[in-house]
Formats: sequence, structure tokens, C-alpha cells
Amino acid sequence: GPYNIGIGNFSLTNIHDGQYNTCIGIFAGQSIQNGNNNVTIGTSAGNSCGNGSQNINIGSNSGYSATSANNNINIGSITYIKMAQENNYRIQTYHIDPVFEIFEW
Repeated sequence: GPYNIGIGNFSLTNIHDGQYNTCIGIFAGQSIQNGNNNVTIGTSAGNSCGNGSQNINIGSNSGYSATSANNNINIGSITYIKMAQENNYRIQTYHIDPVFEIFEW
């Protein structure tokens, strides 16, 4: 897809029809294929986000397991969200369970 930016080894390597994705870091957004408008910053950030759109992942492994999630913001190392979960805003540090969640719809 057009209008994608991938900076780092293996960043955005599987992009197909996805557009307007910005991925910075080794393996960042590696599995994005058809997702749109994603921003991933950090090693393996948003790595599994194949078809998810409008996600922001900042931090090493941030949003790693979100394969088809939409409209999420994850900040911090190893911030996982469940597959296909939507409309979440969280900040967490190095734990699977969030230290605190800013807002969850």
C-alpha cells in the first residue's frame, strides 16, 4: 500500500494494502498487511497488528499481540492487549496487567 514509512530492520516487511502506517524500530509493525493509520515506535511494537487500524503503540513490544485490534493506544514496554479488542487507552510498564488504565470504553 502507499504512504507507509518503515524505519528499522524488518519494519513493515509484510505490508500489502495497508496505508498511512508509520513504524520505527526493528520488527516494528512487521506483520501489518491491511491495517491503516497505525503508529508504532519501538522494537517489535505493533508487531502482530496484521489488519488492525488506528492504533498507537509506543515502547518495546507495545501492542505486540493485537492482531486485529482497532483504535487503541498503548504506551510502555510489553503492553499487551487482547486480539480484536478495541477502543482502549492504557499506559503500563513491563507487566501483562496494566499498572493503571487511563480510559477504557
